[in-house]
Amino acid sequence: KSDDVPKFISEFIELKKEVNLERNPSLYAICCNKLGQLHLGEYQKHLHANFRTGMYGFDTTFGSKMCALHKNEALSYLEQAYEIRKEISDLPGLNGTMGLMSTLFQIEGELDKAFEMSESIYNFYIDSDDLNGQIVELIRMAKIKIQQKDLVHSTDLTTKAHELATNYGNPNYIQQVKNLIQEVIQL
Repeated sequence: KSDDVPKFISEFIELKKEVNLERNPSLYAICCNKLGQLHLGEYQKHLHANFRTGMYGFDTTFGSKMCALHKNEALSYLEQAYEIRKEISDLPGLNGTMGLMSTLFQIEGELDKAFEMSESIYNFYIDSDDLNGQIVELIRMAKIKIQQKDLVHSTDLTTKAHELATNYGNPNYIQQVKNLIQEVIQL
């Protein structure tokens, strides 16, 4: 729940302080990744609220500061997790961190950077035969291409995602892909 996020952030900060980076880099990276994920969620929540506040003509100074704080915290922790996981060759963890970073870059409008990260993750999931991961990344890449108003690539990615989601049979993925198809049609 959203109300619990500050408590979780505090708990993970305390855990991170207790973990020795040299002796247990994997757990340290997990703490950084989780902190980045929590701050990313808060950033998204505050960004949406700040947008609504501005739409109604209210002052967004405080909301903008909260957005910047959570965005910077998310990026800082995710970059730490990324570097540690890269150094210890934790490829599954690295791809999870990259997925969160891709989401952050997508929100920030750094779409080429976000797409590049997602494509790298997608290729990892192809190599490891992880169908679930492939679908998640295809959906993310299609959303990026839709944001870029790239009809050809968004159509191709959405078609691949539809095929895999249908074969996988997860109704949530199938619905997400149907929503993407509607967005592609509107391009």
